[in-house]
Amino acid sequence: FSLPDSSLLKGISDMPFLSILSESWLTNPETEQVKQLLINSTGALSFYIPDSVHASFSDATHWLPGVVARKAGLRAPNEGKHDTIRAAAESCVQHMQKIDIKGKVRPFPLDVGMEQILET
Repeated sequence: FSLPDSSLLKGISDMPFLSILSESWLTNPETEQVKQLLINSTGALSFYIPDSVHASFSDATHWLPGVVARKAGLRAPNEGKHDTIRAAAESCVQHMQKIDIKGKVRPFPLDVGMEQILET
């Protein structure tokens, strides 16, 4: 597993923690470690997106025709194009709207140039 056991036992408690996994993580060889991290984390929210695979969270798989992506295991059999990315993005927005972020992030001002952003 990519995290040491000490991190799994400590969990995450100093920041909001949202986990969005593919359905394939329900039976992944590392599922138990993920569960351990989530259980030991304060206030962690974790979701999975049905009919998704790990590669569903990458935009690269959407460059391929659906039949090719499914054949290569990059899209789940019942997964529509962009369904997983859309669901993950919507979940992130909903999560962030419920959290008091205390000025740690700001809305990105789309109506001004980077020069103006860097000046503030």
